[in-house]
Amino acid sequence: MAWDEWEQIKAGVADRGATDMQINHVPVEPGTTASAVTGGLKSSKKAWLTAGERVGSLRKSVGTALTELEDGQAGLGSGGGCLSAVAQAELYASWKRYTENVSKRCASLQVS
Repeated sequence: MAWDEWEQIKAGVADRGATDMQINHVPVEPGTTASAVTGGLKSSKKAWLTAGERVGSLRKSVGTALTELEDGQAGLGSGGGCLSAVAQAELYASWKRYTENVSKRCASLQVS
């Protein structure tokens, strides 16, 4: 989500004067808003940008792992009656799906 879009969402919520949300361990005094609560929730653009950059490096590592999985699987064929080869092929397919999904999720969170 772009930072400007996030700012618009926060402004929209502030305009509505929403006070229904509360963090469990922070008591809300009657008549206060969420932003007025001592120790209220704060956000840092720098922290979010840093996290987005690190997600990008995680995506690269996941891509490397997927390549290594593919290399390790090369030449094994379909298993041809060998139960351990069949089991390995099934495990490989499962991990390939998993790493591809992690990579896609990282891409959606990565800051460009």
